[in-house]
Amino acid sequence: MKQSLRKAIAVLVALAAGYALFFSIMVLDSERVTVIQDLRSGSVVKILRPLFWRVSLAWQGAFPWWFIVSEVPRSRAVDFQARIALPGCEELKKDVYHVHVPVRLKYRINARFTDGARLVGSGKGVDELAEDYIRKGLQRELGPYLSPVYQPEALEAQAEGALESAYDTVIKDCADRGIDLVEAKLTGAALVPDRALHLEALQHAANLRGIDNMLEKDLIEERNRVTRQKISNEQLYGRLGVISKLIAANPELLKYIYIDKMAGNVKLILSSDSSGVPRLLEAEKSLKKGKTKEIDNLR
Repeated sequence: MKQSLRKAIAVLVALAAGYALFFSIMVLDSERVTVIQDLRSGSVVKILRPLFWRVSLAWQGAFPWWFIVSEVPRSRAVDFQARIALPGCEELKKDVYHVHVPVRLKYRINARFTDGARLVGSGKGVDELAEDYIRKGLQRELGPYLSPVYQPEALEAQAEGALESAYDTVIKDCADRGIDLVEAKLTGAALVPDRALHLEALQHAANLRGIDNMLEKDLIEERNRVTRQKISNEQLYGRLGVISKLIAANPELLKYIYIDKMAGNVKLILSSDSSGVPRLLEAEKSLKKGKTKEIDNLR
């Protein structure tokens, strides 16, 4: 019986090992980046590299209910508008206040690419990274036509040459990041706002800065008011605490408090008597008729 049980356990272990080995061995496609994605968090936990030839090993493949194996094409092409803010209007978000250069970019993801998070969603994050390199390069190349004097005509005329120069200046940085640039070209004329629109944008930006300054000033004043109120409340609570402790230590003090003129000519007197119950005299005339002795500790 024991021998049969050992054989059954050995068979189960062998089957489990065979299952894990079968689903953990990955044959990679040289034209695609293979990644392991965690279904629970949605993040890429591993970019597979070949161990020998095109074979790689990933134990996550044996747990398809937790992990998924996906592929992203290495060779990619993307069309985008390189947006460059007008000088002095960088905080404005409207497209009309930007220079737009239409670009078609081709590139290839190389083996040095390590930013797995950008491979989620078919590699859209890699496209955005490559676009950002080109946009920043364009901004540097077109800078002399943006500031100190805005030159819209020169901007439009020099857009193609600026793109070529930008491509040449960022190609090494992109390769170091794992992106081999293949081609970048214009797909149309650059859209450049005229001088009148630039002046409008400058005025709009100045108005927004004025509003921001006013709001910031109001916010500072409100914070100061709240701080002062907090200090005042803390001081009041401190005094009330002292009074509370004094009354707790001397409860007889409550029997000699005189409250005058709470409503019209009504008087309320709290005094000590044999029953310990306060007496209420409803009118000032009844006070004169009765023989009472008033002790005023508030005057």
